[in-house]
Amino acid sequence: MPIPLHAARRRDIYYVAGCKAVEGVVKKKATLRLVRDGKVVHECSGAASMKHFKDDVREIKKGNEFAMQLSGDPPPTYLAEDEIHCIQYDMVKQSIFDYENFRY
Repeated sequence: MPIPLHAARRRDIYYVAGCKAVEGVVKKKATLRLVRDGKVVHECSGAASMKHFKDDVREIKKGNEFAMQLSGDPPPTYLAEDEIHCIQYDMVKQSIFDYENFRY
């Protein structure tokens, strides 16, 4: 089950997106989706680069600005109002459902 970690809006038009984290945490190695007009345009398993000022970072918390380039060949281009969604998949151990204690 995908767990949304954040949503970010881009600010510039280049191969590198200038973003601001608006929710949660943005992680460099998480699954990233470029969403344009409600449709997924590009999906990758991590960012090629992620910088806060001139420092390379692994994660950014809510409210901070950063630059990000998504991995891919060729790298995607960004337009105004694109969103980058950061998703983390967690492995959950399967268990037997307890029908006796289940309540609606």
